[in-house]
Formats: sequence, structure tokens, C-alpha cells
Amino acid sequence: MCLSKIWLNSTLCLLLILLTIFYYNTFSEDFILSKKNRILIKQSNISQRYPLPKQESYNQKLYPSQPSQPSTIQKLSQVTNKYQENKRLYSTTTTATTTTIRDPPEKLLYNRFLENIETVSSASTDGFPVDMIYCIFMPSRKKYAMSQMDQLKTQYKLVQAVTPYNLTKEDYNNLSATYDKRNLKERADLRVYNHTTKLPVALSFFLAYYDAYINNYETIAIFEDDIIFRANMSQITSAVSDFKLSTAEILYMGYCWTNCKFIGQKGKLVGPHLHSVPWSVRLVCNHALVMKSSLISKYMERKDVIYWKHTNDNTLDLFLKRTKTEKMITRREFVTQNRDEMGSTNANNFKMSGTCKFRK
Repeated sequence: MCLSKIWLNSTLCLLLILLTIFYYNTFSEDFILSKKNRILIKQSNISQRYPLPKQESYNQKLYPSQPSQPSTIQKLSQVTNKYQENKRLYSTTTTATTTTIRDPPEKLLYNRFLENIETVSSASTDGFPVDMIYCIFMPSRKKYAMSQMDQLKTQYKLVQAVTPYNLTKEDYNNLSATYDKRNLKERADLRVYNHTTKLPVALSFFLAYYDAYINNYETIAIFEDDIIFRANMSQITSAVSDFKLSTAEILYMGYCWTNCKFIGQKGKLVGPHLHSVPWSVRLVCNHALVMKSSLISKYMERKDVIYWKHTNDNTLDLFLKRTKTEKMITRREFVTQNRDEMGSTNANNFKMSGTCKFRK
């Protein structure tokens, strides 16, 4: 009987010791931290119940199968890599300008297509009364465009037009509403939805505007590659000179789809060649523009400068009306588009509305 009690007591003591060891192994965090080998055996259960202190190097050593959270340096590296990718997308191989991380997206976009801009010198000293002339051209029309620009007898810049082949679907999504169905809510003549030629036109004009902006030109002229001059050079030069002396910020030497009757009622003749235009009047077709630096700066510093929801000429027209910019036109069409001979590369194969004719 005595031996039996001794055996029972010994068994109970041993059982108590085993339960104590089991409890200690299972629930003691201190034991876990001090006994790494045993933790490795019970890795999954213990790590879920008692997560270890957030020490990255220790966790990596202790739990090699579990990925750690990225460090601050790793996050910074990811941001840098993303910037480098964007820089590759919006940069060009040219070394004419320097791109830095502080450059705005519009400059990166400009640099991407900088090689599209070519300066053509002139031996003539007569000059045209602007600081720079831009001609946006398609390669097939370059010879014709240069023959028209040479009549101005001054230095000019040729801007090779951006085409859909130069753009990716990501470009269309990032820079326009071309594939955004919400754009269908816009008026038919304003929208760009599913028209892949509209963004390239806007980008081509943007290159001219931004080049003038960063070069601080006081006055510029922009022509398209299919123009014909309907006035002699002395009349055109005189009109531009008169415009520079006025308070207006933009001169349309050619245009379309406007309300001539309202212009005649609310505007007035200015000198022998110009007519003022009420700010609320619509003016589109940008084949012959003269602009002052004050307008160029406002236009290039506007919100969403490199995102287009509307066609190029309507984007400009809506901005002019929103800012109540003072506008002028020539009293008759001085520059027109030679669509009968040149056709259209922008899906605008329709008969254009005529321009106004105001008597002196």
C-alpha cells in the first residue's frame, strides 16, 4: 500500500512537471525568444499567436519563408524606378535640353518630341514682324509648306506633326479622353472619343506653343502646312504690325464657323485690316494664328495643359471664352486652307463655313 502511494505520487509529480514544460513551451514568449531552434519547429502556430517584435533583419533570419515589408530605402527605390520609367516614356534622345526630376510633365512631353522641331534660316533681311514663325507639317507636304513659309522672308521653325503611329494606347489614355466613353456627353463637334487623329494634332500645336513659351518669344505666328495666302505680303505684314500695337492677344488671319453678323454688330473695324471680336464669339480653325506672349503664358500654365477632352481648336476657343481674352480677325480672309488640292489628314473632309467680309 505504501509503495503504491509512492508510485502514485511520483506519477503525479512527473505529470505535473510535463504539464509545466508543455505550458512553458506553448505560452511563454520569453522562452520563444530565447530558444530559436524550438521556434523553428513550431514556426507557424507561434508566429500567428505571438508575433515577434518588428525587427526586419531578425525576422528575415528567424522566418526566411515569410516576406518582410519593404523598407524606406526600398520604397524610395520603387518611386525612383517609376520616375525613370516615366522619364523614358516622355523623354527624347536629343541632348538639346536637359531633363531633371523637377521638370513638369509638359516639359518631359515636349522633350520627347523635341527632334520634331527644325529651324530654317533665311538670308532675307526684310523679316516678318514676329519673333518666331511655326509651320506644322506632314512629311508629304514639307516641300509645299516650305514654299509658303519662304514667302515670309524670315527665319521659321518647322514642326513635324505627331501622328498616331508615334503614340501608344497608354499615351491616349494619359493625355486625352480618346477612349473615355464619358466624352460622348460632349457636343459632337467638340468630342475626341474614338478619333485617334485628334490627339496628334493637339500635341503638334502644343510643341509650337511650348517652344514659344520656354523661349520667351513676344509674338509668334503659327501656320498649318496646307495654307494659301489670299492677301499680299505687305497687307499681311501691316495687319500683324497693327495687331501688335493693339490690346488684343490673338489674331486669326484665317478661321471658320463663326457668327459674322454678331461680330459686325458688337465688334468694330480697327485700322485698314483688322476687326475686333467679342470675347463670347466662337472662332475655330487654327491654320493661321498670331499670338502674344501674355496669352501663350496663360495657355501653357493652365490646369491640365497636356490633357485634351476637346479637339485642338475647340480647346483654344473654350479657353479664350472662359478667360474673356480679347480677339481680332482680319476684315477678310488673309490666309485660307488649300483643301481642294491638299485634302485633309485630320478626318475633316467637309465643306468649311466661309469667313467674314467687312468693308472699310
